[in-house]
Amino acid sequence: MKQTIKWLLAAFVGLLLVVLVFFVWLFNYTANNMQNNVIHSTQKQLDHAAYLLETEVKEAELNALSVISDRRIRFFEADRKPEEPDYRFTDQYSEVRNALLGQVQNSEGIESLAVYWQDSGQVITSHEAVIDSPEFYQSLPKNGWFSDNNRLFFVTSYPYVYLPKSKLNAPQYYVIVELSRYHLEEIRQIIANTDHSRSLLLLPDLTGISAEDDTDQGALAAIRQDDGLTADAKQGHFYLAGEDYLYFTNKNAKSQLRLITYLPYSRIAEPVNRVAKITFTVALSVLAFAVIIGILFYKNISQQVKKLIAKFKQVENGDFDTRITELPKNEFGYVFDQFNQMVSGGQRLMQSLANEQRSRDVAEFKQLQFQINPHFLYNSLAYIVSISYNQEAVIDMAAHLSNYYRYSTKARVTTTVGEEVHFARNYLEIMAMRKNLDYTLEMDETIQNVSILPLLLQPLIENAIEHGIEGREGAHQIHVRLNLESGETGKIRIEVADDGYGLTASQITQLETDLAQKKREKEISVGLWNVNQRLVNHYGSEAALRFSRSKLGGLAVTFIFDTQEKVEKPLGDKKVDKGESV
Repeated sequence: MKQTIKWLLAAFVGLLLVVLVFFVWLFNYTANNMQNNVIHSTQKQLDHAAYLLETEVKEAELNALSVISDRRIRFFEADRKPEEPDYRFTDQYSEVRNALLGQVQNSEGIESLAVYWQDSGQVITSHEAVIDSPEFYQSLPKNGWFSDNNRLFFVTSYPYVYLPKSKLNAPQYYVIVELSRYHLEEIRQIIANTDHSRSLLLLPDLTGISAEDDTDQGALAAIRQDDGLTADAKQGHFYLAGEDYLYFTNKNAKSQLRLITYLPYSRIAEPVNRVAKITFTVALSVLAFAVIIGILFYKNISQQVKKLIAKFKQVENGDFDTRITELPKNEFGYVFDQFNQMVSGGQRLMQSLANEQRSRDVAEFKQLQFQINPHFLYNSLAYIVSISYNQEAVIDMAAHLSNYYRYSTKARVTTTVGEEVHFARNYLEIMAMRKNLDYTLEMDETIQNVSILPLLLQPLIENAIEHGIEGREGAHQIHVRLNLESGETGKIRIEVADDGYGLTASQITQLETDLAQKKREKEISVGLWNVNQRLVNHYGSEAALRFSRSKLGGLAVTFIFDTQEKVEKPLGDKKVDKGESV
């Protein structure tokens, strides 16, 4: 009896093993069949869509040939004579337009038709203002398909037979057919009729006919890397965001349109997984229950946590515009909503800080503008008194002084390079009348209307006179140069040079370090420090003052700033002003 029980137990275990083996075989067999069925079905849908697309392409080409051979269009220009009244041309125009409109109405897949005569530039379209860009017509190919501005066109020209060295080589007119985006979108949706498959329809320039999200962009990049866009038709797979995808492509040889459909392997296996759960629930209910709990945990918790972590990383990288748009109806919905509120608050705070910074810069800029040395006015008035016997000199000094203070006291945030140079010229003329001073002002003509901060040149010139020329016996030269930086269309270089003693390399390094400080030390020139602070605040640290040995033997003060404007390169013309002491 005991032996019998052992045999029965062994038979039961063996039967159980057979059943388990059978279940495993049945599972694999079912999985392979269902996967093959999905692949076959997807391929059939893609072939059907490709067939419809080929039909639309042929229909567009036939419509173009029909229009190009229409006698009313062929002789539209030839039938019109200068001595004929205008109504004749109007009738011909209406006949051609009605012919185009009729072709469009009789064809479901055509958006518009247009005829373009190259010599006269005349354009007649089936709909008003379908294509209103002259550059579009001037760059048309003689024949073939092309895309422009996310639209697909077929163009053919008359005559469409070209003979070597024949006058017929130059097209008389072009016929342009635009395919309907709505119809193309319908074809694309044929291969995207399930919840788990996605599709793309690419124009010849590889842009999508419809909007693409991040998943589509990633899939397109992966397919391109797999050379899936070069073959006429291909089936392959790629990995995206940790998931394996199956894709199919089909390229229309004539129009170069590409149909793409892709779907994750995990979605293909979903029906198989359901069968497996039912099967293994009967045989191994506990194991099946654990698998179900694991799947539910992954779907309801792990994915939500991953989404939240991904969003936090975007915020960490400075993207305060990111939001979680899908709020599930569970605890994660509340967490996601609080995340959105937190990011919005942070974004408002950052904007507030930026506004405060801009307000501080404006206030600082205004304060720097009004820090003008009053002793200049006293000395100039004293000079006028001393030369009161010379009426012409008094008039010149008064005129320059008036222009100087009119400019320096005018409330404004920016001026032009030309106005700043004019102000500097007035100042130099005043100083040349008071001191032994020769100056040269050199400026590229093309930059005189460029915007610039006011009161930048005068403090640099004043510093060159006080600390350069007056510090060296016999020094008397100032050279101011404003030009477009070599090779940079938007950057302007300004240099003020003197023939004073200059500075050593160590002194220059120390001076640049001191000027970079936010708080001015007493021994640092007020003019240099003010100019440097305004340049850095407005144009950035790259515009800070730089010092070097000048060609005159003294000190050269230079700064380069980006105008953010398009400036034409000078053709060699420079505006040069010279002055000397009287």
